[in-house]
Amino acid sequence: YQDETAIGYNAFSLLQTGKDEHGNSWPLYFKSFGDHKLPVYIYITTASVKLFGLNEWAVRFPSALFGTLTVVVLYFFVFELFKKSHLALLSTFLLAINPWHLHYSRAPFEVSIALFLFVMGGLLLQQSFMKQRKSFFLFGTLSFIVALYTYNLTRLLSPLLFLLFLWTYKGRTKEMRKSEIFLTLFASFILLVPFFTTLFSSSGAGSAKGTFIFTSAAVQAPLLEFRSYLIELPALFTKTFFNQLILTSWQYLQNIARYFSVEFFFLTGSPHGNHGIGNVGQFYLFELPLIILGFFQALRNGKHAVVLGWTVITIAVAALTREAPHATRSFFLLVPGVIYSSLGLFTFLSWVGTLNKRLRLTVLGLSTVLVVYNLLFYFFSYYIRFPIAYASSWRSADKPLALFLKSVENQYDRIIIDPEAGLVYTSLLFYQSY
Repeated sequence: YQDETAIGYNAFSLLQTGKDEHGNSWPLYFKSFGDHKLPVYIYITTASVKLFGLNEWAVRFPSALFGTLTVVVLYFFVFELFKKSHLALLSTFLLAINPWHLHYSRAPFEVSIALFLFVMGGLLLQQSFMKQRKSFFLFGTLSFIVALYTYNLTRLLSPLLFLLFLWTYKGRTKEMRKSEIFLTLFASFILLVPFFTTLFSSSGAGSAKGTFIFTSAAVQAPLLEFRSYLIELPALFTKTFFNQLILTSWQYLQNIARYFSVEFFFLTGSPHGNHGIGNVGQFYLFELPLIILGFFQALRNGKHAVVLGWTVITIAVAALTREAPHATRSFFLLVPGVIYSSLGLFTFLSWVGTLNKRLRLTVLGLSTVLVVYNLLFYFFSYYIRFPIAYASSWRSADKPLALFLKSVENQYDRIIIDPEAGLVYTSLLFYQSY
């Protein structure tokens, strides 16, 4: 679809000319469809386009690669947190088959790389604080800094998650080598210079103006309309209780509440045609009771501060944006989600072990049927129904049309494309290797 072809074509253009589609030489941010894409995914894609050519495989390969690596790294991340190999293995397995993660790892979503960087950075920081591994603090910190350049929302999320790890292991920071701290500060400064020098530009923080609830016209216009109905009331009353700040804060609380949606997380998922498949949630339905059990298990255990903090920070930041719940902006809930699910499963199995044999076999049998059917329903929905039902969302007609136009262009003086047809210009650039 259009973001994919834009990413692929800009990577191809950089390889051919050293410039993006707008003629900017090796830019930090890429203007695309009225927005600005961050650089990490596009620059990584230059390598895969160089290796595999300008095609769908090359554009999607980085996401698939880092999605796969996240599955591997999560095992070590969870094991370092809990020191339980069975919990780490189950969390890894649940991530490997998770609908949300599979969907986002099979298309060029920048959050796939960002999630890997967060998990890898967290693992390196844990190793640095708990085992005093040399240079791990440096590379862990750099992982969070690189994440700043992967996706718009990580500009807020990355420093907060980094501070979460510093706070969690604050008692260990005094044991760190001063030379490594100095080297980390120096390297961080170098990498952060482009970030801060462009922070207030149109491609920096300005590019998110239409996304955050405090500046989005789509959010503020209805609030302004609401205030217009109260114009006959005393001015002091409306300015006190229904001013812009209070109404926007109320909208923020509503957004937070929407991130507890059973429908979104466990039933139908994202309604956006590119972010989900429409009939399965971001997690499996059988995980609903497990995640609830695991969450309360985490609340009772002080050792789960990182997981709980990760959850709170992600929801708090994602709720600052319009369109809540949003699958891409809340994608980072995957990590605490699969950990809660794993904790919940072991809690459930522990309870089942207290039942008599007949009841235990009945509960396990019914649970197995539910799980197997849920998996079958998802995979058949994803591999058979989804490509047909969402063909238009993924612009499946663009490729044959672009190639057809390329094959007949020499027969005509001019080819006219009706804007009503919806053909995206990056499709022509991409499929015709312009």
